[in-house]
Amino acid sequence: MEENHIIQQIEVYNFPPYVYDKLADKARTSEPMSDQLHEWGMIFDSQKFPALPEYSDK
Repeated sequence: MEENHIIQQIEVYNFPPYVYDKLADKARTSEPMSDQLHEWGMIFDSQKFPALPEYSDK
């Protein structure tokens, strides 16, 4: 994902040194979509839906 400029790897030279990832500018363009998906998930989770039947390809 780093090669596709989706995330940036940040190296911190402390003791001990560590590395963390953050979203790159290119990935931040997807924030409105992920926000809407989060909202949908919260609504879906708050409702009581019956369990889906198990899938069988027999």
